[in-house]
Amino acid sequence: MKTVKNQIDDLNCQVTLEISHEDYAGAEKKRLNEIRKKADFKGFRKGMAPMSLVQRAYGDQVLYEAVNEVISEGLNNFIKEENLHILGEPLASEDQPKVEWKSGNDFSFSFDIAKAPEIDFVPSKEADTVPYYEIVRSDEARAEMKTICSVSSVSSRMPGLQVRMTS
Repeated sequence: MKTVKNQIDDLNCQVTLEISHEDYAGAEKKRLNEIRKKADFKGFRKGMAPMSLVQRAYGDQVLYEAVNEVISEGLNNFIKEENLHILGEPLASEDQPKVEWKSGNDFSFSFDIAKAPEIDFVPSKEADTVPYYEIVRSDEARAEMKTICSVSSVSSRMPGLQVRMTS
């Protein structure tokens, strides 16, 4: 598998993964053998269907899964090796060429990656202290809150509800 990084700007890059047949052939063959062991086709005993029949029935699905596994592994390894701090997930690029899904083909996939900006945060000496405010309720404010709670439409709609103010 070949990985090419194209730096678009400071925060965006495009990664192209070129996957050859050898990269996904092992995973594809392994999955087809697993399916063959469990496959139940008319006219054949369970697990004894010919590989060509299994390939015809499940080949496309297995190909998609094998290529997807290689892509996922390749992207994750690339991100770890390059030590990229990305935002979200890599997205398929808009200029992605059309893919012909056929076993044995080589595939090329492009992804857009948004990188997190580097932030150099240095606190100032003045910001080391946090102001502390003490809020004191006056007797006048308490009386007004009691009045609001007693006249509230909530208490009139729910006769069993009792609202109490604590000091």
